[in-house]
Amino acid sequence: MSRRRDIKGQSFGKLTAIYDTEKSDKFGNAIWHMRCACGREVDVPLIYLSCGRKRSCGCLKRGRIKRAL
Repeated sequence: MSRRRDIKGQSFGKLTAIYDTEKSDKFGNAIWHMRCACGREVDVPLIYLSCGRKRSCGCLKRGRIKRAL
């Protein structure tokens, strides 16, 4: 098993890494628990974050982004 990359606290678009879930997707990519700027939390494979495929919980497409206080 390879070493897992630590991205805790890093931001990817509207998502901020909270913790490694210790789970992997079917391709062996680490899955991270993320918090979106809108307040929602989602689990995302690290590869989606690294390549820019995932930048929010989906709120960018739905137009749900609220201003952070």
